[in-house]
Amino acid sequence: SQDPDRPFLVVRMDPTPVKRMRRQAIECSGALKGQCCKQRFYVNFSSLGWDDWIIAPQG
Repeated sequence: SQDPDRPFLVVRMDPTPVKRMRRQAIECSGALKGQCCKQRFYVNFSSLGWDDWIIAPQG
């Protein structure tokens, strides 16, 4: 006999892999209006007073 309070798990898996499109960041120099793009951004952790707990990168 089976206990009605006994936990059980049902797993179903799809054998076909999911293909995902790799997103590429656009450099801002050639970005179209309204599109997201990546830019270089330097943070000086020493000037923020965070250099005592952030060990890498230095900035």
